[in-house]
Amino acid sequence: MVKNLNFQFCKLSFIKTDSEELSQLENTILMKSIFEEYKQAFPLKKALSKTQYGFSASAQDSGNCRLLRITDIKEDGINWATVPFCDCSEIDKYRLDEKDILIARTGGTTGKTMLIQNIEETSVFASYLIRLSVSEDYNPEYIYLFLNSYLFWNQILDLKNGTAQPNVNANKMTTIIFASCPKEIQDEIVEYKKDKSLKNSVLKQAQFYFHKINIVHQNLKLIISENEKQSQIISNLKQAILQEAIAGQLTAEWRTQNPMQKGNPDTDAAALLAKIKAEKQQLIADGKLKKEKPLPEISPDEIPFSLPDSWVWCRLVEIAEGFEYGSSSKSLKSGKVPVLRMGNLQNGLVDLTDLVYTNEEKEIEQYALFYGDLLFNRTNSRELVGKTSLFLYDKKMIYAGYLVRYRMLGSISFQYTNYVMNSQLHRDWCHTIKVDAIGQSNINATKLRSFCFPLPPLAEQKVIAEKVDRLMNIIDQLEQQIKHRKQLAEDLMQTVLREAFE
Repeated sequence: MVKNLNFQFCKLSFIKTDSEELSQLENTILMKSIFEEYKQAFPLKKALSKTQYGFSASAQDSGNCRLLRITDIKEDGINWATVPFCDCSEIDKYRLDEKDILIARTGGTTGKTMLIQNIEETSVFASYLIRLSVSEDYNPEYIYLFLNSYLFWNQILDLKNGTAQPNVNANKMTTIIFASCPKEIQDEIVEYKKDKSLKNSVLKQAQFYFHKINIVHQNLKLIISENEKQSQIISNLKQAILQEAIAGQLTAEWRTQNPMQKGNPDTDAAALLAKIKAEKQQLIADGKLKKEKPLPEISPDEIPFSLPDSWVWCRLVEIAEGFEYGSSSKSLKSGKVPVLRMGNLQNGLVDLTDLVYTNEEKEIEQYALFYGDLLFNRTNSRELVGKTSLFLYDKKMIYAGYLVRYRMLGSISFQYTNYVMNSQLHRDWCHTIKVDAIGQSNINATKLRSFCFPLPPLAEQKVIAEKVDRLMNIIDQLEQQIKHRKQLAEDLMQTVLREAFE
């Protein structure tokens, strides 16, 4: 008999909802109450008649039976209509029966279980699952409750620690310790989970403790939820500031004090654009830039909002150059040259956390980054495609192939440009222009060149960047306070839950 068992709360990454977490908590309280009452704990093999690995086969659109895989086990059960088929020559050996328990033995959800119910047609289970067949002396639903408690998960996590690929084999599973009680008590506990009927003192005690934890859980969740709402308000405020900045509203007073002087690039964006075009033509003539295929004029339908008289709409390619894809060299954990990837583009700036490297030093010649360069993520999910960040380092680095690098011409403020490329204007454009294929969204460099850019005069760009920087610094301080309060609430939640089982 085991004298001490670990019932403490542990954070599980795949638990996504409050109801799932509360269910795990309630099951743990039940297991703890049972152990305290009966003082019986045995290896899981005592409750099992058999363990078995699944059938190795590829999923098919048709076959002689369904093939249940790890990915078919969802939080809300199994949708048998979506489970694929296979052809199994040993159906009787691998056939799933009602009340079988399946457990994932590898991957990020190692230890996750499913009680088989409501089988609609002949089905077998895949090789990355283990079947636990419960003996007649135990209620399968009771064992399933144990497998969804922190008493179980603390042991699973101990078994997984130190392995590169998390996995638990059938032999390890049978050594896990569970809290035992007479069969009739197991049946009453299973019924309690369904209808909350209090049929014995153990259940009354467990319900009392769970009620106390539930109240604390709800109150702390309300605090966390309120902090999340405040975080969303902060996010909306940032976008509102950017919108005012790129539409000229943030510098309306400045323009009153600094009226447009025709032909002066500092106050006349049309003059600035003409100057940049002339400089670009000269660079092409000198062989320093490649000649580009001209893009059509901006049509009225492309203009999303009006600009001040001293501003102009232009295409990004008219005021920038480069638009080059990055290196496709193999990434290494260590090497001579750091390589920036999509994950290094964070909140409009380049983050040097989790860098990868290459030893191909010749890549520097073609893919070198310079202070003030902008990086555009050209492929990924709908939310991440188009993500843009500013490179503000004087370090030797290159960038990966799914990023596009470009830089501004004519002394255009790269800070202002970065604000445009992180605004809702650019996000909306990305969602409109992207091409979706095989779960990925894509925007190539040619399309990026065509982006309609709101161009202020040079002097106003500097004023906008300074004002936005100042406002964003204030908002960042508020955001940090909100994040700190949220972290405190989450830490308190973990502390309360852990102490509940001590």
